[in-house]
Order: sequence, then C-alpha cells, then structure tokens
Amino acid sequence: EITEEVGITVTNHVNYLESKLFYSSKGEPVVDVVFLCEYQSGKLKLDTDEVSEAGWMTYAEILSGTDSPEWLVESIKKAEKARMESAKI
Repeated sequence: EITEEVGITVTNHVNYLESKLFYSSKGEPVVDVVFLCEYQSGKLKLDTDEVSEAGWMTYAEILSGTDSPEWLVESIKKAEKARMESAKI
C-alpha cells in the first residue's frame, strides 16, 4: 500500500500506530494514517487520487516548523516515542 500510494519501499517491519479523520483549516477532509517503518528505497511519487501531499522532513524540522500543522506534530511525536521504545528492546 505504501509503495502504491507514495512510490517508496519500506522494510517488512511496519507497525501501525494510529489513524485519524478530520477536516483541515481549508475544510478539506484529511485521513492521517501513521505507521512506524524503515525506508528501504525509492523516490516519492504520489498517487494523486489517494495522496495530496508528501515530503521528507526530519523530526526536528517538523517540531520547529512554524507551518507544521498540529495534527502532524502530534503524529510525529507519537511515532518518535514508539521508535525510541522499540530501540530499547
């Protein structure tokens, strides 16, 4: 599904974290599905029927970005917490 929608391949270790449905500040419906996985290969190439926007940003860039929407900040914090917890194992 990830390859189909955004054109990248990830390792076989994909952990679902959460999904949310809400409306953006522009009134557009947003489905935010968060997975914790490791990038393997490929370049971002969006299926524009399924995904309106994607990009590469570091954890620090998202947290410090003045234009990072709150839902993105919340999702990335949850993913980082899960990543750190899995690294302890």
